[in-house]
Amino acid sequence: MNNLLLKALLEEEEDDDCILLQLVTKKRKMEKDLYKRRNVEGYSHVLIENHVINDEETFRNFFRLNRRQFNFVLSCIGTKIKKLASRRVNKPISAEQKLYVTLR
Repeated sequence: MNNLLLKALLEEEEDDDCILLQLVTKKRKMEKDLYKRRNVEGYSHVLIENHVINDEETFRNFFRLNRRQFNFVLSCIGTKIKKLASRRVNKPISAEQKLYVTLR
């Protein structure tokens, strides 16, 4: 094989590796930022805690369960859907928030 062709192919492969590395690094940073703002900007905080949770009628219309029924379902399945904190996920989504999303 021609030395110039081989050199060109190797340089192209290095460029591809650099591009892939940049994409992976950028994606991880975006994910970290997303999780950091979840408690302030997330579905549970903005919609549910600020609007739905305070009004029983809105809660019932939104989740199709009243608060007592919601708490009963949560008591039945809460331990099964709860995720423990780990090195990768410091503050996992609570069982209550998972149930909110599931019912909606």
